[in-house]
Amino acid sequence: MSTGVYTKIKDLEIGDNEVFEFGNWLSNFNEDRKWVSAEDEYENSEGEELPTNRIGEVMEYPWEEFQYVIIPEGNDFNVEAEGIASELGSYKRFDIEDSDRVFFVIS
Repeated sequence: MSTGVYTKIKDLEIGDNEVFEFGNWLSNFNEDRKWVSAEDEYENSEGEELPTNRIGEVMEYPWEEFQYVIIPEGNDFNVEAEGIASELGSYKRFDIEDSDRVFFVIS
C-alpha cells in the first residue's frame, strides 16, 4: 500500500510538509468568510474566489478538528486512499493547487 496516514499535526508537518503548508494556506480564506443565503454559496468579504477541489467543493482549513489525514503516494492510489477515508468516517477531499497531489481529511 502506498498511502500515508497521519493522526498528529506535528507528524504531518515532518512527514509531508507540502500538505501541511497547503492546509495552513487555506486558513487565509476562512477568516473573512460568510454564507450568502440568497445564493446558497460561500464568499469572503473581499470577493475573492474561494479555493475548490477538483469536484467543486470549497476547501476549508483542515487542521482544526481532524482525526486522520490520508495521503496517497500518487494518482494511481487516489481511489484506494479515498476508500480508506470513507471507511474511517466523514471525510473531505483536498487538491493541492498547481500540483496533482490529493489528500483526504477525516473529522
